[in-house]
Amino acid sequence: MTRGRPIRGFFGGLFFGLCLDLDLVFTGAVRIDSNALVILPIVLIVLCTALGIWAPIGRARLPAVAPLPSALPRPVAWPDNAPLEGSTPPPAPPPPPRDPPPTSSI
Repeated sequence: MTRGRPIRGFFGGLFFGLCLDLDLVFTGAVRIDSNALVILPIVLIVLCTALGIWAPIGRARLPAVAPLPSALPRPVAWPDNAPLEGSTPPPAPPPPPRDPPPTSSI
């Protein structure tokens, strides 16, 4: 089983070496005809590739664990005598008839 990222380490060392070379040249720490500008990227490529192979980067395999119990209760079957979901209730009985108003006899 391979671990780490050796290709990423290779390119990381390459770009880091080139950027460090440019930085050393532009700051005047190293002359442009120095052998350090050739050796430094090669050393960093080898170092970062080795670090990429060795590094334990990536997902570790987790051991199989039983699923946790559910926080919700088990579903219950809908009773047969219960009203259907979305049905309308039976209509209300009509109101009782009102007595006619009393008539006055004068």
